[in-house]
Amino acid sequence: MPYRDYTSLNFEFPEPGILRIVFDNPKSRNSVSAEQHTELARIWGDIDRDPDVKVVIVTGAGDAFSSGGDFGMIEEMTESFEGRILTMREARDICYGVINCSKPIVSAMTGPAVGAGLAVGLLADVSIATPSTKIVDGHTRLGVAARAHIHAVMSAKEMTGKRADDGKDEADNQADQVENHKPSPGFNRRSK
Repeated sequence: MPYRDYTSLNFEFPEPGILRIVFDNPKSRNSVSAEQHTELARIWGDIDRDPDVKVVIVTGAGDAFSSGGDFGMIEEMTESFEGRILTMREARDICYGVINCSKPIVSAMTGPAVGAGLAVGLLADVSIATPSTKIVDGHTRLGVAARAHIHAVMSAKEMTGKRADDGKDEADNQADQVENHKPSPGFNRRSK
């Protein structure tokens, strides 16, 4: 089973063929740590290659889907250029991983849906949101946005009747910078 290597994401198999990924950090409304962000960036390829998985459900524990990046991750993004670039690349990989996964992905959102959780939730093949779901995109305020994610958020804003043009050009410019940047030699945010 390829999921043994994942230490920060929670997996459940409620029925044969069904993989449930649970954001499970209820003390902080299921915030995403740097380690979880890294794992979210690579999990979709493993799911895609797993013949035992037929469908994926992504949800949050308790009354929240995901409140976005935890404060440690956000602090690192705001203080470290290399950390910001790594996070942007991972955000891109999360988005394209969800989009390119051949297995159907269903998101079940309630409460806050922010950041990487929001990206997964909106880019899923089927997105289910309860009336209490609060879709919030703070990426552009942090200077972090992946092109696919920001376009999905903009589409969601268009569907809800809210402004759909805020942040789009800025996000495209940031995504271009991420694709062309090389981190400093020896940079590894996980070594702190």
